[in-house]
Amino acid sequence: MTVTYVCTTCFSKFGNPDDCAACDHSVASSGNSDLLLRDERGMKKCPCGKHPTELVVVDAGQGSKWAFVYGDCCGEWHIEFRTMYHDLDSNECMALALDAWNEAPRQAQ
Repeated sequence: MTVTYVCTTCFSKFGNPDDCAACDHSVASSGNSDLLLRDERGMKKCPCGKHPTELVVVDAGQGSKWAFVYGDCCGEWHIEFRTMYHDLDSNECMALALDAWNEAPRQAQ
């Protein structure tokens, strides 16, 4: 699996974790938390420390309003999110699931 860094300020992808050449953000010099370790799909690591190969979305049993997303790496960390009533297997729902996954709090690395 290829791991790249994505700057969430300018959305540039780069391989060196020390800086973002596009907007001159730097992890080493500024301690900027805008630089987040993500894989090539833009997915953050699971709190277990691994990159999931896919996210799994399951109904939360609340009438299609809420669902859970979790990574296939450990199955331990479930994030609840609003589906906006999209079908669970739709691209729209998967985008909401990915956003919820990436926005969930994690311990600083």
